[in-house]
Amino acid sequence: MAGLRMASFGRAREVLMDHSMTDLRRHPRRSLAWLVQYRFDVGEGYRVEYAQDLSESGLFVRTDQPHPPGAVVQLQITPRGGAGLIEGIGRVVRRVDPGRGEPAGMGIEFLQLDLETRRELQSHLAA
Repeated sequence: MAGLRMASFGRAREVLMDHSMTDLRRHPRRSLAWLVQYRFDVGEGYRVEYAQDLSESGLFVRTDQPHPPGAVVQLQITPRGGAGLIEGIGRVVRRVDPGRGEPAGMGIEFLQLDLETRRELQSHLAA
């Protein structure tokens, strides 16, 4: 019986590992280096970093000081060339701490973008 449980556990771990390696994003990402200003509290100043990639549903911001998942953030994204500021509200959904063998930063899902801003974002992603 113990052998069966161990085999089942091993198979479950393989399935979980395969699932974690699957890209579950809703929209394709575009690699870029756009300026991102963000803050987690209205009373604090904006922090300035660069986005690593962007999609219609979110972005990855490179930073050595990522916030934990669940943190709500106000965003201002400046496309290359400075045309059409993209502003909205997002939530941290992924945190990558420095020293893990991949770029440190945080994945942010867009929670609130007005229609005009969403169109501006789609226009930049299609270019």
